[in-house]
Amino acid sequence: MSGLEQLSEQELLRVLDDVDSRNERLQEESEQLAQDERDLESGTNQREAALAQARERETTLSILAGTVPVTGPGITIEITGDAADSPLTAATAVTLVQELRDAGAESIQFDEQRIVVHSAFTEAADGTLLVDGAPLELPVTVTAIGEPQTMDVAMNIPGGVADTIRNRGGDFTVETHDSVDIEAVVAPPEGVTGAATETDGE
Repeated sequence: MSGLEQLSEQELLRVLDDVDSRNERLQEESEQLAQDERDLESGTNQREAALAQARERETTLSILAGTVPVTGPGITIEITGDAADSPLTAATAVTLVQELRDAGAESIQFDEQRIVVHSAFTEAADGTLLVDGAPLELPVTVTAIGEPQTMDVAMNIPGGVADTIRNRGGDFTVETHDSVDIEAVVAPPEGVTGAATETDGE
């Protein structure tokens, strides 16, 4: 430094002390800035993780509520028989839904009717099968999203709903698919909206 040669030893020591002090302060400030940056990144990551989790939960709830269309791997079931003496009764339909859910079905549709937790199968006075008040007439197509092979095996367990329908003179055919669409939706609660989604069936 210019002029340092004119300073005494004691004055030089004071200068060195000042330089060391400044370096220490700068080092502390640098470490604090680095920590602040890490804290900001951590906070951002936590917010993003919380937001992603909330969105995933919203999607799951929308699927369960049946308020959004869904696309994913699954199966289709064709049920045919004599319309005048249908092998598909309300009780059998309920059993079919239970067996599908036990096999991991995430979403189910009977013809154009989405099946959700509060769906009800009933029978009209003339024996017509109704789902949530809408008639279901043979042939009926059931679409389910989930792991295709698992559901296929479940549908063909001896003594299950497929055997019940066949024993009543109906036909029960299962096909597996890499991708099926469930487009029927139920009206969401007031103020709630949903968007179409895809699922991997897991």
